[in-house]
Amino acid sequence: MGRSKKFLLVVLSVLLLLVAAGCGLGKDPAPSQGQAVTVTGMPEQKVLPELVAAYNQAGRKYRLQYQPDASQPVDCYLETQAAVQQLARQQKLAPLTVKDNPVPAAFRDGQHFWCGVFYDPVVFLVNHQFAREQGQEQLRDWYSLPHLKQARLALENLTDNASTKDFLAALASHMGQAECLQYFKTLQPLVGTYGKFPITSIRMVAGGDADLALTRSSFVAPYLESDFPAYVQVPEGGTPVTLYAFALAKASRHQEACADFLTWLLTDPTAQKLLQPAGYYPLPADADKDACAALWLNTFYKEPQAVDKLADAWVKTIRLGAKTTEVKK
Repeated sequence: MGRSKKFLLVVLSVLLLLVAAGCGLGKDPAPSQGQAVTVTGMPEQKVLPELVAAYNQAGRKYRLQYQPDASQPVDCYLETQAAVQQLARQQKLAPLTVKDNPVPAAFRDGQHFWCGVFYDPVVFLVNHQFAREQGQEQLRDWYSLPHLKQARLALENLTDNASTKDFLAALASHMGQAECLQYFKTLQPLVGTYGKFPITSIRMVAGGDADLALTRSSFVAPYLESDFPAYVQVPEGGTPVTLYAFALAKASRHQEACADFLTWLLTDPTAQKLLQPAGYYPLPADADKDACAALWLNTFYKEPQAVDKLADAWVKTIRLGAKTTEVKK
């Protein structure tokens, strides 16, 4: 073979390699052998590391790793709706879709920047003795509480953290701000203390120092042993909920792997078995309109500043001048 023909073959080979490489540009590469896809979120909760471990044990195509430090580069997030919406506003997310997504449209972003996975409802924690005296039928829904007589209600200070502010914003979104604030005025005679932490209200009800408390399902779930002196009532007709959503980091190159984890979260029974004991609930099917309507989200107070303004209004209307005590422990 002549020197010119050999040179031509070399040039053609190089061109073919460049074309093949070019065909792969823009595609998300699969993680290499031993490389993990990182996920962060749900600080101070053990359920996300447990979900990651269960996913890895399921023998899926990819391997996940829980990253507790949200400031580090990650591939995906499992966080509250408010948190992922903030990430979207900061342009830190990329759209992510999964095939045959079972999540109702009300619980996912219209531009696919996040998708709801499960929720944490506000519940009534009711002392058993109090329920026997009053009758459980008197503790059905939100509008039954103001009619209770001589009840002692334990409630967190609603401006202390993101969870209580989200509760207030969801309730105000459902009722309307004026009616919501008026509602808390009607509850004021029942509130003897405003707790600094979630455990405060739970301990007061368990110890008989309060008859009932408003708390998160996930907060009280670890204490619901067989001899626990109180029970959880999910209010009939609806209740404020914190939605937990999945989102893909804009900097991630592992979209396929993240989509697989999201699909597993939404469809695998193992995931639900881990979530339910921790106090989290699966989202209802899109066809169950009543169940969807019973989950009250913060749909009105879109920006953090709007939530803070609502919290300030609650302080001025409810807390200032109230003859109550703030308990720190």
